[in-house]
Amino acid sequence: MDTELIAREDSFMLGPALYVHPVVKQNMQQIKVDLPGVVGEDMWYRFESGWKQTYPGEHVVDAGLDDVIPVFIRGGSILLLQTRLRRSSSLMYGDPYTIVVAPDLKGQAAGEVYAR
Repeated sequence: MDTELIAREDSFMLGPALYVHPVVKQNMQQIKVDLPGVVGEDMWYRFESGWKQTYPGEHVVDAGLDDVIPVFIRGGSILLLQTRLRRSSSLMYGDPYTIVVAPDLKGQAAGEVYAR
């Protein structure tokens, strides 16, 4: 668990793999994002663009009204996504999955799938 994130009010972890830093102020073109982790051990990827950030710490990213919410994938993670837009999750049954692999500094990744 990333205990350093507990006190933060401007960002949050969504499970063990996703770090979300929403834009909470108007008229911002860029935002400072402080990626958690240990330098030399952790790696983050910008979810929307596949942007590779090889170290934790503070970074400036585009975050204007025309940009998406900054979301980062922790290196070493595998995510399964269903990206077709539907009115409900029950309509997504049978839709294809997109596999997103974000390798860590050693080139490895792991993830979990829950089948119903």
